[in-house]
Amino acid sequence: MDKLNDERHKLEMARAEAVRERDILDNIVSAIDADLLLLDQDLRILWVNRRLRERAQYGAGDLIGKLCNLSYCNIEKAPDDCPALIAFRIGKPVRQEHPITHPDGSTRHYYFTCSPIKDMEGKVVNVLELVQDVTERHAMEESLKKKNEELERFNKLFVDREFRIKELRDQVAKLQSDKGAK
Repeated sequence: MDKLNDERHKLEMARAEAVRERDILDNIVSAIDADLLLLDQDLRILWVNRRLRERAQYGAGDLIGKLCNLSYCNIEKAPDDCPALIAFRIGKPVRQEHPITHPDGSTRHYYFTCSPIKDMEGKVVNVLELVQDVTERHAMEESLKKKNEELERFNKLFVDREFRIKELRDQVAKLQSDKGAK
């Protein structure tokens, strides 16, 4: 009987340790300023981090068991350039930026890092998707691009004007030299 109690005690201690380890890992993963999703080969969501579970926009954790393209990316069919699909296909990490239009009509830009998880035989069985909101960076890049285009237009306008003024000066100088030669 003592042996049974000892085994039971060891089992309880192991369970308690496993719970502590899980909680530590959950805290570490939740500290990442990004959404994390674990996907199966059908793009079904198997797990999400606490940060994503707590976002009201995603139904307070109702993503588990749903298709990523429908519930996270808000599109009917995953596109051919879906980073998770590519990661499943090539077995290597894939990094891409994509816009997502949310059910409320707002569009935000996200940077996806999709990392394959392989079984013992090397077959990709899951993909871990890390998603970062880069909307503000994207907006700044677009603004900078527009300002650069505007500067290029002004530069071309002023450079063309300077060339035209030089041409006119050369023509005036030629006319003056021709008039002086007569």
